[in-house]
Amino acid sequence: MSWVQPVLINLGIALVVGLIVNFGLRALIPYLTRKGYFRRPGSKQTRSSAPLLIREAHVIVGDGGVLNDVDILIEQGNITRVESSRIDAPGARVIEARGKTVMPGLIDAHCHLDFLGARSGFSARMQTRFGLSEPINELLRFGITSIRTMCEPPKHVLGLRKRTRTGNRVGPTMVVAGPAFTAPGGHPQVTVCRDNAWLGRKMVYTPTTDAEARTMVRALKSQGVDLIKIVYQGGIYAEFGEAINKLPENVALAIIDEAHKQGLPVGAHTHYAADVAFLVEAGVDSIEHGVLEEEAPPELLRAWAEKHTVFIPTLSITEFVSNADQQPYLPQASRNLGRAVEAGVRIAAGTDSMVGAMPADSLHQELQLMVAAGVTPAQAIQAATGNAAEVLRLHDRGLIKTGMAADLVLLNSDPLEGIESVSDIALVVQNGQIVHETQPATPVALSDYAARAGGIERFTDNTRAWFSQAVEVTVDASTFESDGIRTITYTDPESQQVLRAETLRSDTQLRTLEWACAIPNQNTDLRAIAHGGRISLSGTLNGRTVSRGYANGGTPWMQGLMFDASTFITSQMESLVVTSIGSSGRGALMAAAFELTKDRRQTQPGKTQATLVLPKWRAFWNAKIIYDAETGSLIGYKPMGKGEMRKVP
Repeated sequence: MSWVQPVLINLGIALVVGLIVNFGLRALIPYLTRKGYFRRPGSKQTRSSAPLLIREAHVIVGDGGVLNDVDILIEQGNITRVESSRIDAPGARVIEARGKTVMPGLIDAHCHLDFLGARSGFSARMQTRFGLSEPINELLRFGITSIRTMCEPPKHVLGLRKRTRTGNRVGPTMVVAGPAFTAPGGHPQVTVCRDNAWLGRKMVYTPTTDAEARTMVRALKSQGVDLIKIVYQGGIYAEFGEAINKLPENVALAIIDEAHKQGLPVGAHTHYAADVAFLVEAGVDSIEHGVLEEEAPPELLRAWAEKHTVFIPTLSITEFVSNADQQPYLPQASRNLGRAVEAGVRIAAGTDSMVGAMPADSLHQELQLMVAAGVTPAQAIQAATGNAAEVLRLHDRGLIKTGMAADLVLLNSDPLEGIESVSDIALVVQNGQIVHETQPATPVALSDYAARAGGIERFTDNTRAWFSQAVEVTVDASTFESDGIRTITYTDPESQQVLRAETLRSDTQLRTLEWACAIPNQNTDLRAIAHGGRISLSGTLNGRTVSRGYANGGTPWMQGLMFDASTFITSQMESLVVTSIGSSGRGALMAAAFELTKDRRQTQPGKTQATLVLPKWRAFWNAKIIYDAETGSLIGYKPMGKGEMRKVP
């Protein structure tokens, strides 16, 4: 029995270590969560059994229809009455919706979950537990009540789907593809997963024979996936700079046939017209991305429409992915989408966004891009509601009709008049429960702005935020008192060439009313104007014509950002959230919320220091700014991990 004592000692040590780790993590994880390194998991939904009555709403049905001044009664998670006459429902919570618009909950028919950093089963579990729960929950805040995930490790994504369906986690209804089928050496095996062997094994299947393909499909069916995804693309994938292999035709046909035998629809990733033609003829249920590398020929579009194969264009991602000429796919993709709609191809909305790594409102941006491509607002909304529900086989969702599940969004304005109104959300209902309700904006009490004597301030900017070199910055407010205008000019100190010029027309508190931005070397010339709670933007970005709208709500638009903050610094407010629109890089044309907070602990005599953050990414992006405490004038600006901008004395 000499072995008993060492075993007991080791067990005791293991128990003590386990307790230390357990209690240490319990203390550490909340701390890291507060600091932004983890996000809190979505909490279990608190359910109410009381009916919900939405009164006198303008309704976008989701199938192309529109109703005016109707009452909607929701009971036990379902829409039980939609009537033009007044509904009496004792005990119901009443939502007065006169002047507002109700539409079905939005559906993202093509997205991904951010497992890219997972390199083992343990790290994937941690990502599911801490990294994804809150981003998935956040989708609801933007009215996205259902999603279709298109390439994830099956065990982890199916577990997340189960917890969401049972109500143990708040989040959209999930329809799951699991791994993608591709050729050995195909996308995403040698592209997205090329430096991550674990992910390559878990989220990619590479059958080489018909029999192997059928076995894999049946195995996924037994695990519980909702559909099968295939990648049918070969040749040079310019974004990744290397050649990729394509599934042989016989293997692709075997996957499609077996999936249909198992009752599973098939979605196919494509880039080329010939591949789309083959897949449409083979009977796939949806084409993901479509034709990106070339013009889609008319005969293809006719066949596509006749086969009733759904097209999910995912314009959001084509804005960020480039062809062999280093140009975004977006212009070509937009032209092909417009022509497909004209030909009668049925469309559904999807983003190809990465939940947890990309903005939760990507579907709102997708709808704007669709409208810019020639799709009407009504068609775009139907693509993200009724049509998308059909693609996901969610036959009880996507429409505002009696008997349907109560997934809906109440908007303060009408997206048929401006698609940007899909962001103007009053509340979100999922399965009959209010899962998000926008609170009235806190009144903003800013100071009036007074330009310094002479009206001109100069800075040296070494942040390299917009340019690869140091630049000189001049802020000219000499005409602000007469016309509310300031100009901000970025100049090359050697050649004196103007690299960037902005003109801001603002009110007396420096809330932006109108903005113009010219970046000559990037062929960018943008103009935006605020009107009635909306911001309308048009012009050119990197040489292409753009048009966007933003529902600004109650957040001040302060496009000058750190220069505009003087009215906050000299006010009594301790923090302020403002909206600013990106003009370059991957944040271009996106309206982001920035949070300014005064840092009283580090205030120097006569100066006030403030922290500027992107709230969602505060742990990864922030900046320290120093202002003159009396005038609010900018003194210095230092983004995290970069150089700084300093005022010239």
